[in-house]
Amino acid sequence: EAEAEAEAEAQAEAEAEAEAEAEGREDLGDLKKEANRVMEFVIARQGEDGLWKNFFDQQDQTVDTSGSAGIAAALAIGEAHGILPAKAREAAEKTRQGLKSYLTADGLLSHGTPSNRGTAAQGNRRQIFQVGMGLAAQLIAALDGPRPEKSTSNGKNR
Repeated sequence: EAEAEAEAEAQAEAEAEAEAEAEGREDLGDLKKEANRVMEFVIARQGEDGLWKNFFDQQDQTVDTSGSAGIAAALAIGEAHGILPAKAREAAEKTRQGLKSYLTADGLLSHGTPSNRGTAAQGNRRQIFQVGMGLAAQLIAALDGPRPEKSTSNGKNR
């Protein structure tokens, strides 16, 4: 498994460098490399239902809808801006589908974790949490909203 992750990381790194050079944005190479590394890390820990636990290393926990929405929104935004490959969008779409089962009858997102600090956060207490709903809205906007235009700037005049 570690060998496969290292191989995927090396491939993502090479793709990120090639894309940055093709866009004339060599300054984005390090950003894309790190974003791809993190993407591989989080996707490898995504549950079958498309959601993540509050702490990746504590698999005995129940899912966290607010954290899952935030991770998926970041993946979708990264893909929309050309920083991440298509598999980031696929993972984000899987999360959107998984979140649907946690919507209440009146449209609120349940099963969120309001904090990940301290020992209380390491339990399985979940609730309706406004931030989670906002992150879910960001996810939907990133997946369904207008796509950002690709920049033709080389980044030197920003």
